[in-house]
Amino acid sequence: MALSTRFKAAIPIDSTPAANALAWLQVWVIGSVAAVLMVMMGGVHPGPRALAGAAIAGLFFLTWFWRLARGQGADARDRGWLWVWLAVSGWIGLQLLPLPREVFDWIGVYPPDLLAQYPELPITRLSPNIAATLGFWGMFTTYWAAAYLAAELPRRHLAVLVGILVGLVFAEALYGFIAHMGRFETVLGLWPAPADHAVVVGTFWNRNHLAGLLALGWSLGIAYLLFGTRMRPVRVHEVRYLLVLVFSLVLALALFNSLSRLGTASALFGLLVFVLLARANRVGRVAGLERFWLFSAGLVALGLAIAFGLAPLLLRYSAVVTDTGRLEALLPLAHLPAKSWIAGVGAGGFEDIFKLVQPASLAPTFDYLHNDWVQFVLEFGVLGSVLVTAASVVWWRRAGPSRLNRLRAGAAGGIVAIALHSWGDFNLQIPGTAFAFWVVVGVLCNRALEREDVALRGADAGSRASGVGSAPLREGRRGARGSRDPRR
Repeated sequence: MALSTRFKAAIPIDSTPAANALAWLQVWVIGSVAAVLMVMMGGVHPGPRALAGAAIAGLFFLTWFWRLARGQGADARDRGWLWVWLAVSGWIGLQLLPLPREVFDWIGVYPPDLLAQYPELPITRLSPNIAATLGFWGMFTTYWAAAYLAAELPRRHLAVLVGILVGLVFAEALYGFIAHMGRFETVLGLWPAPADHAVVVGTFWNRNHLAGLLALGWSLGIAYLLFGTRMRPVRVHEVRYLLVLVFSLVLALALFNSLSRLGTASALFGLLVFVLLARANRVGRVAGLERFWLFSAGLVALGLAIAFGLAPLLLRYSAVVTDTGRLEALLPLAHLPAKSWIAGVGAGGFEDIFKLVQPASLAPTFDYLHNDWVQFVLEFGVLGSVLVTAASVVWWRRAGPSRLNRLRAGAAGGIVAIALHSWGDFNLQIPGTAFAFWVVVGVLCNRALEREDVALRGADAGSRASGVGSAPLREGRRGARGSRDPRR
């Protein structure tokens, strides 16, 4: 109980009408930004990115203006979020600073013989493209602020935000599959459809971008539809399994027909992680009838998806051995000077630096590496990557969840799916998918869920010490065994 009391005391709780209105504003602004980025080709053009940055920046400053006016300063949890932003911003600032020529010759990406041949070149910054580096910083700040704001939402408001996100994922999958089957010539009547929707792309520009979003939202959607944001064990009624069946069916149909090999594998792996985490952290037992409904929902959804999209997907999997497109971009990086990996080539500078070693067999414009993790290490360097990792450890210890339970398990499954998919693609470079990803990170670290979970565990521990189970827990277990449900 002491743990619960101490955690509650560290959290400012404000239930005034103005604070409630501010929380609703956060929900609708974040949800609207997510919708705009998804609809506008995944946000690949500057306009939607600028709109997202301005909206989230304004929301963030308004939120903190309100908190400071109420005398609510930053606590340890808030400062944990600040550490990561400071680490990324500080390192990017160093990459933009003009360096002495001797220092630049030692850690800069350009070969020494090239610099010696052209000493008049005004190249003294690690970043080859200041605008691209500032754009990287701007989008990261937008993502990180959105994640923080989602992590601070009260539970009721969080439920609406997650519902909006799950609804957007479902809408993307449904529209994408319908447009694919109907061979729509345009996307929502706004721009020509790529390849007449030969594969499912939704409103995104590329099928892999959509596949990343579906992989992220699948496990989160199942967890949300089954449990919402409730932490306490409750009986799940059959109507929820019907919703899960419809949701899973539509996502499976869209994902399989996107023909994204790694996207499909990542989504299934994320579902596996979700199931394992939910089982490892479950409270109470699950009734046999509920297990039957869940198994049937998954089996029907998977069976129909296989019937409509497995054959072409398997043909693409069979070409994995001979498909070396991603390796053609990875292997030339070995020809960059070893010093390039010390301090990095500049955040957002991959496109410019890659031209130094780009093979003629690749497209003239190669924006991303198709591997977010390697590209990050290349752009930030080993030193910058270690700095950001250390700051992330501090953030996780202060703001991370103490227990992966129900909705958090679904969020963790989606995050793991994106983490795996990003080894062969660039989901975190596409705002429509990346913004949703960081909002899900905020859901995983939500403060209200942590407070309720700590209170629940404290009550359960006190009940065990007194020899009786807590009332909510006893009711959940009684309902799970199929006996009387107190709500009926």
